[in-house]
Amino acid sequence: MKKRYILIGGTGFFGAALARELRARGLTVVTVARGSRSTRRQPNVRLDVVRAPELLGSILEPGDTVVYLAGLSPLKRPVGGRRRYREVHLTGFRAALAAAESRGVSRFVQVSALGVQSGCGAAYGETKTRATELLREAAAQVMPNGPARIEPMVVEPSVLFGDGSEIIRTLKRVSRLPLVPLPQIAAQIRPIHVTDAARRLADALTAAQMPGRLELTGPELLAFHQLAAAYLEPRETRVMLLPRSLTRLLVWLASRLKLPGAPAELKAMLALDNAGSPPSQPEELIMFSRWASESRPRGR
Repeated sequence: MKKRYILIGGTGFFGAALARELRARGLTVVTVARGSRSTRRQPNVRLDVVRAPELLGSILEPGDTVVYLAGLSPLKRPVGGRRRYREVHLTGFRAALAAAESRGVSRFVQVSALGVQSGCGAAYGETKTRATELLREAAAQVMPNGPARIEPMVVEPSVLFGDGSEIIRTLKRVSRLPLVPLPQIAAQIRPIHVTDAARRLADALTAAQMPGRLELTGPELLAFHQLAAAYLEPRETRVMLLPRSLTRLLVWLASRLKLPGAPAELKAMLALDNAGSPPSQPEELIMFSRWASESRPRGR
């Protein structure tokens, strides 16, 4: 039986990078997503796991590895607010996990995030945490005379960056300005290039035994404004740090907004520890500062 990797949400930023990495290794990949005429990346299977979960069973086969990458931005409020977070991170996840159990899938992987926890006050973090609990509960169930039914892995990235990422798209827009004011945010991160993250995840997926938990972190411990400056300053855009008192006011105001596209529960999300531990083999990763320098526009 040929081993397949089913990537639910496989046309997104991280999903597409993972699909490329696995296919480059000669592996069979099936991307599952809603699809859209506006996106260049179309899935192998067009399916909305929230709206039509009953169709998942027809896609999966015994021995498949399922990777649930479907997720919403932690920083932009989706249409539907907290309800939409529950739909994508929990309703769709439950459907995929139930289909995997019924079809004899061997491995199930959830892509979560570093630092999320129950009671954190942010729907993004709480729903991701609950999904992790559901996966571990399913994996703890044993057959009458056999091992755990599904081999689980929870993947916890810090901030993923690279061309096409949400943060780089935002920085690219403001890089047209000569000066950009940035808030002083105390939370620290270990940004990792999406190509490095995909390679590390592919290594874990293809291992004889997956780790139960995988952190995806880069080698540099940075504050958010340092990450932004690493991209903006090579583009001759100066960075001006706002006073902490003004930063607190802006974060509070942003967190009060209820409009789609506005920052979602920003104060609660920024309170989470997204740094994690440094990678064990940092020499294998692309340093953020090196990437920013090499990507400097010509003629500037």
